[in-house]
Amino acid sequence: MRIKAKMSSMSCPDKKWLPTGKETASKDIPQVLINECVDIMPHLSGGKADSQQTKKRMIELYNTIYSAHYNPNTSCPPCINTCFLGVKKIADNNNKNK
Repeated sequence: MRIKAKMSSMSCPDKKWLPTGKETASKDIPQVLINECVDIMPHLSGGKADSQQTKKRMIELYNTIYSAHYNPNTSCPPCINTCFLGVKKIADNNNKNK
């Protein structure tokens, strides 16, 4: 399942996530979304959200930036990790550019 979850053309048989195609962030991410990535990182200690609301916010943020289709209520570890890494990458890039 871990391999399948990492393939953007695959979907979850339980309909927890759809195929997303190639997930790449736009080069012109609005600053408000970048700020949200930075703001949410302290609530994602070690990749684990401090609440269900934070996890949902992270997934929705990832979906918006990467045009993905992850279910905000998923409990799939590979899906959550993908979203975490995507949001973290944007926050880290923002911190490097300061």
